[in-house]
Formats: sequence, structure tokens, C-alpha cells
Amino acid sequence: MGFNLSYELDTDLVKVVLRGELDGQTAIKSQKTFEEAAKLKPDKVVVYMKDLNYMSSAGIRLLLYIKQRVMSKSSQMILVAPQATVLNTLTMSGVTQAVHVVDAY
Repeated sequence: MGFNLSYELDTDLVKVVLRGELDGQTAIKSQKTFEEAAKLKPDKVVVYMKDLNYMSSAGIRLLLYIKQRVMSKSSQMILVAPQATVLNTLTMSGVTQAVHVVDAY
């Protein structure tokens, strides 16, 4: 399975949609796109994860890098509807303590 990342600016937030598998290769390729989205200086970056089937530690590093280094300090990152396996990875790695995770947005 491949990977797809798309984003759009919607008023005060950036909507990011992740599909497929976020692993070492796709995280490296996605970093620039994620940085572009975060540099729009939105109040919120909302990451839709319903169609993300897999996330490796490289995907976790990417999310934390964007949250800590690229987004402004007042911005929020919200992860929406991660699948059970992805949510487990996020929880076990402590990401759920650094960003909001919700079922719907």
C-alpha cells in the first residue's frame, strides 16, 4: 500500500489528510509538505488519520517534529480518528500526551 498526504487551509486551521502507511521512507518525503502546511501559521493543525493504516516510529518523529519545531507555540495539533493500531502506537510512544486525539472533528 502507498502513502498520500494532502492539506488545505480552512480559515484559522490547516486540514491534513493522511492515507496509507507512514513509515521511514514516506515520513522523509512528507516532512516538507507538513512543514509547508504548518508554516501557514494556523491556530490549529487538524490531522485526519482514519485512512492511515500504519505508522512507524519515523511517523511519530515527524508529528512531534512538526508540533515542537515548526508550529507556533500557541498552535494546537489535533489528531482525528486514528485506527486502533495507529492509536496504540501513538499511546505507547506518549504522543497522546503531547497532542489532542479525538474521534471526530
